[in-house]
Amino acid sequence: MDPDRDLLDIIVAHSTEAVCLVGADGSIVFVNARLCGLSGYEPGELPGRPSADLFPDLALPSASAVAVAAGPSPCRTDLRHKDGAAIPVEVRCRPIRWQQSDHILVQCLDTAERNHSLFDMSPVPLWEEDLSGVKEIVDDLQQRAVTDLRAHLLSHPDLLRECAARVRILDVNRAALALGRIPNRETALLGLGEVFDEADYPTFAEGIAQLAQGSSRAAIEGQVRRSDGSPVDVLLSFILFPTASEDWSRVILAMTDISELKRLQCNLQAAQRLARIGSWELDLRGNNLWWSDEVYRIFGIDSEKFGASYEAFLDTIHPDDRVRVNAAYTAHIEQDAPYNIRHRLLLRDADGSQQVRHVHERCQTERDSEGKPLRSLGTVQDVTSQVLREQERADQALNMEHTQRLESLGVLSGGIAHRFNNLLTAILGHASLAHEDVGRPDDLHKHLAVIEEAGSRAAKLCRQMLAYSGSANLDAREVALTPLIRNMIDLVEISGGKHATLTIDLAEDLPVLRADPGQMQQVVLNLVNNAREAIGEKSGRIGIATRRVAADDPLVADLENPGTGSTPAAFVCLEVSDDGCGMDAATADRVVEPFFSTKFTGRGLGMSSVQGIVRSHDGFLAVDSTPGEGTTIRVILPVPAM
Repeated sequence: MDPDRDLLDIIVAHSTEAVCLVGADGSIVFVNARLCGLSGYEPGELPGRPSADLFPDLALPSASAVAVAAGPSPCRTDLRHKDGAAIPVEVRCRPIRWQQSDHILVQCLDTAERNHSLFDMSPVPLWEEDLSGVKEIVDDLQQRAVTDLRAHLLSHPDLLRECAARVRILDVNRAALALGRIPNRETALLGLGEVFDEADYPTFAEGIAQLAQGSSRAAIEGQVRRSDGSPVDVLLSFILFPTASEDWSRVILAMTDISELKRLQCNLQAAQRLARIGSWELDLRGNNLWWSDEVYRIFGIDSEKFGASYEAFLDTIHPDDRVRVNAAYTAHIEQDAPYNIRHRLLLRDADGSQQVRHVHERCQTERDSEGKPLRSLGTVQDVTSQVLREQERADQALNMEHTQRLESLGVLSGGIAHRFNNLLTAILGHASLAHEDVGRPDDLHKHLAVIEEAGSRAAKLCRQMLAYSGSANLDAREVALTPLIRNMIDLVEISGGKHATLTIDLAEDLPVLRADPGQMQQVVLNLVNNAREAIGEKSGRIGIATRRVAADDPLVADLENPGTGSTPAAFVCLEVSDDGCGMDAATADRVVEPFFSTKFTGRGLGMSSVQGIVRSHDGFLAVDSTPGEGTTIRVILPVPAM
């Protein structure tokens, strides 16, 4: 590069940056007007002077050295002003060939000017302040052993006002003027008292107290008033410049408007109170637990007295549920199992009394790329009222069932009395005739046969009564339901009658049950008899099926094993269906009552016996029927734990 002098003058003179040309000996050849203005020199004062007069920290021994050391990349240094002041600048040094000699073209950017432009145009409201006068007050208080600086300032309003008066506002950007509705920059520079209300000073005191603890940053949420008196929720962030950490002579205050965030938080808190749902967050790296206000209300804990940690949370859980909740959360963290659990809280009132509260918790956990858990986010819902209503409904259902059983026992006693009266009449009558026919052996044997048959029928009736009550003796053993039904298929076909077509769909490899084989056969035959009677004299279909039912199947999802109080891992289902007359819901609800029939009262104990047998095996009976379409009765038996 070898431009002539006129061309170089034009390029340098019209540059938007401060530029000078330095010779191979390190002396200044010429400068443009912008560099003269930045350095304070007149245009004719700099040519011929050493470049070190302008850039004392930038050694320029030769153009080649500059090319190796700096190249085109910028470096930061100080420009020495004519009055001796150091101006921070960003410099680019480029070796050039001019008039057959090596020179250095130095381009200089005033970083203070650039930074001020960034400051002024920032969308974040910014204040630059000198708090050195406040630091003097803080140092004096600390020397007097004042430990709680915030409380001391709040209890001495005159001292707090003096701190505010000592704040020097150095600069303020456009966003800050807009947020504070301050008419101009000059008004803002008058001081805090001119732009803020004294009611805002406690927020200012909190920031001062945080800086006094040795931190270079402080963040406080609070509410300040604009110059027109209107309030605004803000996040105040104090940042000390590194060069001002000792005397606080230069502090940036960022003031972020969080009014919309506060409004959304209020709406969320109102919604949580209405739904009785709180939220929580657990930082697993530091074991730091955060609760929303609603969680504190649900748990009945003062937020000031709660040691926010996972261990402190466990202490609030009912002792009988604590191990279960901890195991569920541990499985969620270690195995990513769902955390969706109901448990109890044991709350202690001020008078020492205790109350139990029921809650429903859910959570999800954020993990890093390797699956390591980082943070759990969850909700807690107060379901005490719901649980009490469920318990009340369960008690009502139990009382209703008890009432219905008492009513059915009235029918049962009438039916039994009627049946036994008929049997006893036959027994007594034929016994009397047998007594008269002692001399006629043939007639005697006939009467004794009738007596024997009546006695057998009476014994069968007693067995049905025991089955209904669930009191029959169980000969429990391992039973495979599908082979058991296959072995009695002839009896099933006979029970089904001549008008019904029998369809069999028996699943293979069903889990083994713990059951009484004879009673299981009785259940099958009673259900088939019931289906046959529903079909009547017309042609129809009777289906028998078996299948495995998983614990999460809708058919058994809400059921518990009454013997253990827990949900078995699997069930076996026996299903007997017909396409007979069907029943409405009211009739289906009464189908297991003794001697109840859709045809006439006092018919028998078939379905009641099935109910008693199934109940004695910790099973369940489900009836699904539609008038005119048919009935399906399912016997659901739990698979014993291995």
